[in-house]
Amino acid sequence: MQVGIVGLPQSGKTTLFKAATRGKVQSGGKHDLSRGIAKIDDSRLNMLSQLHDSKKTTPAEVLYLDSPPLKEGFGKHVGIEGDLLAHLQGCDELVIVTREFTNDSVAHIHGTLDPSRDVIEFFMDLAFVDQGILERRLSKLTDSLKSTKTKDKEPIIKEQELLNRISESLNEGNLAHQAIKTQQEAKLIKGFGLLTTKPLIVAANIDEISIPSSSDIENKIAQAIGNNTKVISICAKLESELSEMNPEDETEFRKELNIKEPGINRLVSASYESLGLITFFTTGPDESRAWSIRNGTEAQVAAGQIHSDIQRGFIRAEIISYETLIESGNETKARNNGVLRQEGKNYTMRDGDVVNFLFNV
Repeated sequence: MQVGIVGLPQSGKTTLFKAATRGKVQSGGKHDLSRGIAKIDDSRLNMLSQLHDSKKTTPAEVLYLDSPPLKEGFGKHVGIEGDLLAHLQGCDELVIVTREFTNDSVAHIHGTLDPSRDVIEFFMDLAFVDQGILERRLSKLTDSLKSTKTKDKEPIIKEQELLNRISESLNEGNLAHQAIKTQQEAKLIKGFGLLTTKPLIVAANIDEISIPSSSDIENKIAQAIGNNTKVISICAKLESELSEMNPEDETEFRKELNIKEPGINRLVSASYESLGLITFFTTGPDESRAWSIRNGTEAQVAAGQIHSDIQRGFIRAEIISYETLIESGNETKARNNGVLRQEGKNYTMRDGDVVNFLFNV
């Protein structure tokens, strides 16, 4: 999963990026793009590792990409093009960081603090970029119609109708995905790289003092933007400082601040939900590991996440839910109790499945 973090200058997006990746950043390349891996904290994985006394524990990962700050009005004046556009188009999701914190020493680009305004304008600028992509494609389709035989024009006309519908929706202030009605339409435009067809999450960067009011802040922004985009409030500065502590000190400090769940965990959970991802586990004395897959993935395809040979030589999967395994105590007891299931290649994986794939190549 690759997530792009974008935002206006001084929004704190790079601070959020460093917090998510715990400072393990790979910088460089064109457009000052930075990449970093975030390890997903999952208490279920930790419990499985303890249960089997695993030598190695490997969490699922998210690849975050921190883009350079996009200037005010970037869609109308500067634009996104070349490598930067290609990188954002390659992301599975975009996180838009909006400034909710106050800092007199760091001026806001607009001069005033209004996170809802900033998000709405950002959406408009993303839509402006998408309109440019649509216009170029529609121009090509118009030229194609002139040289296409009548009997072969129907697919081109259907694509024109879809792209015009999306363009009209963007002009009305909506996002591209709101104009897509079917899976077939989504598949048709997938290769165009429209930014507003991607899942979008708004990260409201708040002050530490505002943490108790997180829900109210999220609801206020969500109501203002009005397109069902998920809003997560997070104090990037605090999360960045905590990420530099050792795990024991970090846990103790969060208890003192009465922070039940790290903001980064909430952001990752929101990403999983918007992308339709679930987690399954493999576990044993050598390693306990979490794997991310799309909801609805069948067992044989899931096996390919581990290795293509396992998918190719798939025989069956031994599966038990995490909750049932913990209740049973271990796999031997689960097998004796008849709760360790044998599933075939067409079994639809569920979140929290603990799996042993049997295969032969």
